[in-house]
Amino acid sequence: MLLAALLLTGSAATGCSSKNAAAPNKEAPASNAPSATAAASTEPVKTIKLDVIESGSNLPTPDKDFVKQEIDKALHTDLNLTVYSSWDDYKNQLNVRLASGNFPDLFQVPDRPTLKQYVQQGLLLDLTPYMDQLKPVKDFIGAESLTKTTLDNKVFAIPKAPTLPQNTYWIRKDWLDKLGLQPPTTTDEFLNVVKAFAEQDPDGNGKKDTYGLTGSKLATFTPIFGAFGAPAYFGDPNTFYVKDGKVANTLYQPAMKDALGFIKKIVDTGAVDPEIMANTGMQHQEKAIKGQAGIIWIDWANMSKNQFVEQIKKVNPNANWIQLAPPKGPGGQFDSPKDVGGTSGMYAIPKALEKDKERLQRVLDLLNYVSGKEGSTLVQFGINGKHYNEENGKIVPTELMERGRLYILVPVYRTAGAALPANQIQAAIPIYRICQRSAEGR
Repeated sequence: MLLAALLLTGSAATGCSSKNAAAPNKEAPASNAPSATAAASTEPVKTIKLDVIESGSNLPTPDKDFVKQEIDKALHTDLNLTVYSSWDDYKNQLNVRLASGNFPDLFQVPDRPTLKQYVQQGLLLDLTPYMDQLKPVKDFIGAESLTKTTLDNKVFAIPKAPTLPQNTYWIRKDWLDKLGLQPPTTTDEFLNVVKAFAEQDPDGNGKKDTYGLTGSKLATFTPIFGAFGAPAYFGDPNTFYVKDGKVANTLYQPAMKDALGFIKKIVDTGAVDPEIMANTGMQHQEKAIKGQAGIIWIDWANMSKNQFVEQIKKVNPNANWIQLAPPKGPGGQFDSPKDVGGTSGMYAIPKALEKDKERLQRVLDLLNYVSGKEGSTLVQFGINGKHYNEENGKIVPTELMERGRLYILVPVYRTAGAALPANQIQAAIPIYRICQRSAEGR
């Protein structure tokens, strides 16, 4: 399966946890203190500055970044974490740094081909000899996961778990009510609602100025592809997937012709945002918030975070966006395919760092820390007693967590795949149940 995994977005437990999220396993390997070597020394532990770069969200200033502060306190580090919101910018900056010999202490590798390239160039540290020291990491992510970052029987990076499906259709419930319609459950009902939103003045302003559907590129029709039995990862018709135990290409499946025919039928109504293939960034989200479209395919976070809820209500206090299950079609009811064998990130250590044993040990400590109970809980839920309380093995969010203040802080610190195991995510994030159901069988 050759589907690319999304990077550092969505499946963030923090800020969207249920009232009784499952706490991390208390029997999880806990390497929550500096290395045994450092702890055994009678000398004061020296604080070491660690330079980490990756793609992710912008960060607050260090004095307001409590995750950094807690990690620094636990590991005697001074984390200098640089993130680039644009994936292209990150790759460019990483290549510049590696070419100039200005190696970060820990960095995200864009993909497996790049991992192979860096290995061939001799840039990455072979982690195989350090696997015993990284036992908490290995136990946390599972030994099998390390095959994703193994080349020639050597481990060159620490993989993260695949990102959970996050995108669904969202629909204006208040527009449905205005037109006396129900949320569509089939592809034909979906088509009828798209047309109605464009033709029947759902916003009541007396103008024909609304579209039924918006999104970004062909990804907008991902659930339609799925409904016809032609799974297309983010709308990519050239998707490879496993079918009946064999690798198949969606493009050459008989269902692809039917799926494209139905998509053309939707577009031909004139009810689809005509700029759908030109929308970049979050332009489709902006159109939805402004009330220019009644259905959008988008990740849940960009509709349900407090800041976006506030924007929606500011534009129209009556706007009521709800999630829509994938419409059923001739091929069933499926949304986006998921690469269960992929990874949402790979973190490598430069080979040059093996010359600095003390700094290298602190990087290993960091990886172990966020894989243990204390560090894993920190990077997902925040500070115990402040952002959450642990009651009877459950994570109970405080008002501070409920306000969603951790969204910007959490994803970038999950360097060792420090996301909850799937069974705990299911308990922690209600949206996961929706994604899981729509992901079955793909």
